[in-house]
Amino acid sequence: QALFPTREGILKIDPAKVQCEVMIQTRRRGGFFDDSFFGFSRTEPKVLHADPIVLEVKPLPAEGKTPLFSGLVGNFDLVTSLSKKHLEAGDTTTLTINIKGEGNIRDARSPEFPYPAYFKVYDDKPILTVQNSGDVFGGTLMIKKALVPLKEGTLKVPSLVLTFFNPEFSRYELCKSKPL
Repeated sequence: QALFPTREGILKIDPAKVQCEVMIQTRRRGGFFDDSFFGFSRTEPKVLHADPIVLEVKPLPAEGKTPLFSGLVGNFDLVTSLSKKHLEAGDTTTLTINIKGEGNIRDARSPEFPYPAYFKVYDDKPILTVQNSGDVFGGTLMIKKALVPLKEGTLKVPSLVLTFFNPEFSRYELCKSKPL
């Protein structure tokens, strides 16, 4: 279970408790037929307890934090692409924004998109894909926006910016996509 604290301080995770049936093998004469497969066992109810866990959650540093901080903690990357770069009048292209990395990916949101006046923009529903393997938690947030040009010519999709806190290096880092 991946846990991401939402406040600083000393936090306590209550002990886990599991009720289960434990198989107890009964002693018989010994031999091949004493195998539990043949029913020479009984079950007994048990309650198993884990110890509570106490965590010290440190605050994120104020130094280096900007108003652009996304709230993400981990290591992330930001990549953008267009479905088509050459359009006919009335045509549309799809801007795909991918935020990928390790950390609290469930808290990821679309970076602020400075809507240029020469595009009509339609948002699609974001798709979150979570990957959890061992002690690594992360995934990808894919955001799509339909862009309809309102004028002809060479138009520019501005670069997008994502700021996150990287605990490995104890600093805020900035990802910036390339303008398209």
